[in-house]
Amino acid sequence: MKKVMYVLSLVTVFVLVLSSCKKSPKDKLIIGQWQIDTVYYENQEETFHKLAKYAVDNATKTKKIVEDSIKKMEERGLNNAIDSLYYKTYKNQLASTKQMISYYSDYENFKGDMIKSASQAKGKIFEFNADSTLKLPDAQQTAKWYVENNKLYIVFPKAQTVMDIEELTPKKLELKAKQDIDSTLSFVVVYKFSKIKK
Repeated sequence: MKKVMYVLSLVTVFVLVLSSCKKSPKDKLIIGQWQIDTVYYENQEETFHKLAKYAVDNATKTKKIVEDSIKKMEERGLNNAIDSLYYKTYKNQLASTKQMISYYSDYENFKGDMIKSASQAKGKIFEFNADSTLKLPDAQQTAKWYVENNKLYIVFPKAQTVMDIEELTPKKLELKAKQDIDSTLSFVVVYKFSKIKK
């Protein structure tokens, strides 16, 4: 009798595990090919201003550190010594840092590039397969995907992206992704898709 009860309990656990692995209605609805209609940033103006300021502030700090390092090397005569390779590296870093400050200080140009970059995503296709693999546009390898608590998880070998599912119908999909720059700054990108193939 104990053996029968043990076998029955194992069968029950096995059934529960299998049922938990089945795709949820949202999982089934998301399977297929989805084409990006639009990509935009929430609170776009505020977001772009914050990003530009953040970049300029950090590049300015880096510039000061590099300038101080170059000055110390020059004082020690290392700019003409065998170690001049380090000096050249610092000089190149200083030049690129100045370019960065110049780029992000030109707000309208930076803003235009951000909008252009988002618009270039239009027409790209995401393919969600029933075997939980995801083919992404321009990606060399597939990712894995799953849905949990109204969030879409996209899993790469060394990273994971989490997106809120704002809308999911047989024909429309809207995803929202928060991207953290650091603990003080983040921005939200919204992706709108239309289904092109089941």
